[in-house]
Amino acid sequence: MDERKEYAAFSIPRREAQPAQKSQMHVQIGLFNVDFSTGASFAEIEVGLPVSSVSSIAPAQPIGQRKADPIREKFFDMRRLASGIPFARIDPSLFYKQAKFMEDFSDDYHGYARFSMYYPSYQHMQYEQLRTYFTWRTRVRCGDILPASLSYIFLYIYELLSGIGVKTLSDGLERLLAIWLAAREYERSLDQYLPGWLKDYHIYYSLPNSFEEFVREHGLQGYYPDLFLFEAEGALALWNGMSSYDVTKSKFYNDGNDALTSDCFDAVLGGIRELCTGYNCRVDDLLISGIKDKALWYPFQRAVFFPWLKQPERQVEMRSREIYLCKNNR
Repeated sequence: MDERKEYAAFSIPRREAQPAQKSQMHVQIGLFNVDFSTGASFAEIEVGLPVSSVSSIAPAQPIGQRKADPIREKFFDMRRLASGIPFARIDPSLFYKQAKFMEDFSDDYHGYARFSMYYPSYQHMQYEQLRTYFTWRTRVRCGDILPASLSYIFLYIYELLSGIGVKTLSDGLERLLAIWLAAREYERSLDQYLPGWLKDYHIYYSLPNSFEEFVREHGLQGYYPDLFLFEAEGALALWNGMSSYDVTKSKFYNDGNDALTSDCFDAVLGGIRELCTGYNCRVDDLLISGIKDKALWYPFQRAVFFPWLKQPERQVEMRSREIYLCKNNR
């Protein structure tokens, strides 16, 4: 079915122009009458407020000066030492400058801010973290070693490695040992760093007493087996620690023969020692090879450390047949 619809157009009547008329707008604002019938586009209106309303507005108060914070200013001065060092995140020289600047600072902050940073430094610590650290350090220096975030512990260790806050360099070695033994109870990862750093400390600062005496005095032989391989007694544990084969896991050793095995091993070493004495040589010479290569040595690797001490030309020989030569301050 085809239906066609037809549409017809019709015209829209034009709108008649309205004669201009004056606006009859009349507005009352507050206590004033404003008449806009004059054709003015703008009017200036002054509104008066009752005296009671004005008296209820508080008078303006002068802005006083900010209360001085000498600790915050101290931190600002410390940060200014980084001026001119664009890449100061891990800059050993900047760390040493700031550590010396804050060497005698103490604090008594009652809050605690946690801190976690790989290679911690003062420059990237917040105000609360700095106060927490220096308060903790103040107590540690008094012998009260409280648990703290690992980054705080490493920061303090970095200071000790640089001789910051110690009476003598020997005192620094003792403090390193104290913080290690106290903190390792809950931070076992320190065992990966402190044994090597204690040894480096003795070599770099050329302490008067031998490192072997220090290790033996504190019962740390297990961390330095290469220094005590030829001791008269108990050598099996040290040799086994360096061996690719663990004798303590053998069936023979675990059948109640551990003491017998240890005594037998000591007897063998004693026999070798006597044999070497008869030939006017040391057992070390028989079992340890000579110098194979020379390499440039950097103390305190994996620590933030700046070699601040001018070194004389000298030689340090360890019992493990390691020889360290210092020439031209390197």
